[in-house]
Amino acid sequence: MILDFPTGTVNVTEISDENFDLDVLMQRIRSEVEKRRCVNQRATLGAGASDGRRVADEGAHDALQLDRVEEASVPFEAKDRYSVHDFLPYHDEEFLTRVYRGVLRRPPDGTGFASFLGQLRGGSLSKVEALGRIRYSTEGRAAQVPVAGLAPRFAVRSMRRIPLLGRIVAIAQYLVRLPELAGNCERLEAAVFQRDGALRRQMDRNSALVERSVNAVIEQSAVRSAKTRDDLARVEQQIGALESRARESQAAVDALHGDVSNKADSTELAHLALLVGRKAERQALAELSDRMATPSAGTDPRFDAFYLKLEDRFRGSREDIRGRVEIYIPLVAGAGAGTQRRPIVDLGCGRGEWIEAIAAHGLSGYGVDANPVMVADCAQRGQRAVQADALDHLRSLPTSSVGAITSMHVVEHMAFSRLLAVVEESLRVLNPGGVLILETPNPENLLVGAGRFYIDPTHQRPIPPPLLQFVAEHLGFVDVEVLRLHPMQQDEWFAHASPERQRLNDLLFGAQDYAVVARKPGAVEDEPEPPREAL
Repeated sequence: MILDFPTGTVNVTEISDENFDLDVLMQRIRSEVEKRRCVNQRATLGAGASDGRRVADEGAHDALQLDRVEEASVPFEAKDRYSVHDFLPYHDEEFLTRVYRGVLRRPPDGTGFASFLGQLRGGSLSKVEALGRIRYSTEGRAAQVPVAGLAPRFAVRSMRRIPLLGRIVAIAQYLVRLPELAGNCERLEAAVFQRDGALRRQMDRNSALVERSVNAVIEQSAVRSAKTRDDLARVEQQIGALESRARESQAAVDALHGDVSNKADSTELAHLALLVGRKAERQALAELSDRMATPSAGTDPRFDAFYLKLEDRFRGSREDIRGRVEIYIPLVAGAGAGTQRRPIVDLGCGRGEWIEAIAAHGLSGYGVDANPVMVADCAQRGQRAVQADALDHLRSLPTSSVGAITSMHVVEHMAFSRLLAVVEESLRVLNPGGVLILETPNPENLLVGAGRFYIDPTHQRPIPPPLLQFVAEHLGFVDVEVLRLHPMQQDEWFAHASPERQRLNDLLFGAQDYAVVARKPGAVEDEPEPPREAL
């Protein structure tokens, strides 16, 4: 039985009879109902917060945009000469800005502009005086911009500042300008009424827009609420039907348990033995799967010989490999490895190039490989190697008994769970300060990760450098670093590389391999070495 919810489904048949629990089932159903309620609440809140100009069916809304009342302004026009009437009709900042641009031929400066603006707004300076002071300033005289009608007006305004005489001049000026002042008042009154009407009309339009938006949101919320109530009612009906069926199923299960309890004890024991047998079978299959994910363990001699020839063909010559592994000599020697008490253990030693290299430098170590043909080949060359599974061999070693553990092109053969176990056992087996070196193909090189990696039929999957580095760090190693190695020859690269071509060079011809180098926490102990029996 499947219950359909707007947020998903609950498949009742997924709960097997042997694990059937009515309380658990009802809890899952109630959880789905609660999820639906939360989703609906979020949708309703989202609708309430939207603008309302246009309500989309999906609940997405455009931002509400209200019209603005535009400011009426005449663009400034630069001229060779001006009249006072070109400036006086304007007020406040616009008046001063036009004076600066017209008389001084430049935009206003911060200090002078603020000073004139403050005096104008405070009533201590008239527009004629401000215009005159700017025109007859040193900078204004240098600009020599004529302003017709300014000189007499500025002179009269200046005389008004003379005690006693200034008051008489002011009275006479007001009497002369009385008709002009009355006209200005009438024009100002008309402009105010016009502005007031425009503002009222704009407020009415915006109010109507907001009302329509809010009503649309309310309407959508009502529709959603009704749909939610219908959904919840349908879910409640399904819950009721499920509870009825669950009670019937529980009664059947109780009856079945009563019948089973009357059976012979031998039947129960047989069932228990069957379960234990299945568990053991699953464990055995898992272990077999892990082992099959590693290179051949000698079960097929034909494959063992084939794999040796495969390495000879595609791995590179012994001389090439000897040259490549020399980079690790300072790392193991610096960790105090390669002595009788701190030998170097090479997991998956293959043809033994690394064992040969450490012996040439006077260091002590041996190889481990599951392929008997590889081990025999090492023995013919006089190198120490044992035939064993890498993980099994590590588990057989005492704690803190090895100076370095190396593994060249082996981890890519392992299932990931087995790789974790090998790194974990390496940490246990290494001496404090001991070093772990894991070299593997570099999938950052596209030619390697997409093609050459799969030439080896025992490869599992490429391992990106950050992943292998994290594995070592997560399991307790310190000073973990990645060495990117063996780029292709420069003559294969794109010449005259631009940034784009250089990126292609890195992706196609960059490091073909990399190594993760990690150290076990602790300092290397400097102790005399007792004799150690050979393996």
